[in-house]
Amino acid sequence: MKVINLIDEINRSEWLVRFYDELLVPNFSQFPEELDTLDTFYYALNSKSVYPYTLHITLLIEDDKILAGCSYEYYPKSQSALLTYIVVSELAKGRGLSKILMSEIQSQLKINHENIKALFAESNSDKVDESKDVMNPKLRRQILNRLGFFYLDFDYIQPPLSKESDKCKDLLLSVHKDYLISDKIKSHILIDWLEEFWETLSDLKDLDWIKTKEKLELSKFVNVINNI
Repeated sequence: MKVINLIDEINRSEWLVRFYDELLVPNFSQFPEELDTLDTFYYALNSKSVYPYTLHITLLIEDDKILAGCSYEYYPKSQSALLTYIVVSELAKGRGLSKILMSEIQSQLKINHENIKALFAESNSDKVDESKDVMNPKLRRQILNRLGFFYLDFDYIQPPLSKESDKCKDLLLSVHKDYLISDKIKSHILIDWLEEFWETLSDLKDLDWIKTKEKLELSKFVNVINNI
């Protein structure tokens, strides 16, 4: 089995199409709001010098088959990253490939970017009905928890991902344990990333963002949730 990081690949566009068609579409396309368009991936991957974040895509390949893959975004101002997709093919489940991907993510972030402050991930809360999610929300959170992610105890609001979408208030935000201090994250690290995320996608004058920032500024740390 070999690891391919598309940011380093000459044929990255071909691998991107395969990753999209073979893994992302079968697992996420039943809910269009869960899956970015191929054009969005293509632009971000091939325009890293002008895009507001750097897109990384890592694939695990065996006999020219894509066994698993993930995508994650690096935000330069806050020096933080967001895991956006991690998926294993049906034929390769049970081999611990998600853990291999997580190790590769951490390695690539250190190789390509200095002084990483945090690696975040989103997941639906129990407010979302299981029938409207690609996976049972609690099971997804448990899987991410086993991969090292701990959910943060604050009211997370995701900015609208496009002009056609609304803000999402049904998500939980987690951070990888490597960036926690005694089950806490420094508030300013979270604020810095959220501000950059909101600035990339929406408007920093949005009242929900202003209220979120004001609440986070009241404490030096944000705790994790023990019961997910």
